[in-house]
Amino acid sequence: MTRLRWLPVMIALLFLPPLAGAQTGVEDKTGGKVKFGETQIVVDSGFGATRLKVMFARTPDQLRQGLMYRNTIKPWDGMLFDMGIVQPGNFWMRNTLIPLDIIFIKADGTVDSIGDGVPLSLKPVASKGPIRGVLEVRKGRAAKLGIKPGSIIRHEIFGNRER
Repeated sequence: MTRLRWLPVMIALLFLPPLAGAQTGVEDKTGGKVKFGETQIVVDSGFGATRLKVMFARTPDQLRQGLMYRNTIKPWDGMLFDMGIVQPGNFWMRNTLIPLDIIFIKADGTVDSIGDGVPLSLKPVASKGPIRGVLEVRKGRAAKLGIKPGSIIRHEIFGNRER
């Protein structure tokens, strides 16, 4: 009977080395393992409509990787995250080296809130309400584009894409 009590512990120990190795394999410091496509969005703000081509994250691996491990992005680059469902959003900046504006977007494309992404911070940056997507851009770009709560981000995931 005593041997059977230790069986679950022994089985768990067998899986620890592979899990540790798999975890380091996911954390690609070059950002090269996870490939991202591009998509076009339109930002409707107080400054009018601005078209942007951004990276697009929608698979689980892409959503996990995001902009981590990058030393730089071009001034107007960014990444649109399709969360797939509507729910409150929480982002952190673990392994993210670039300061970011984290723009939380409701299901209809309306900007819910904008968070401050501090490099390497583990402090969660949360939306104010339920969201469908997130747009990350270099720190200060949201203000330069006139993006604020109530602005509209147009893309097919929000069902408001321009024709």
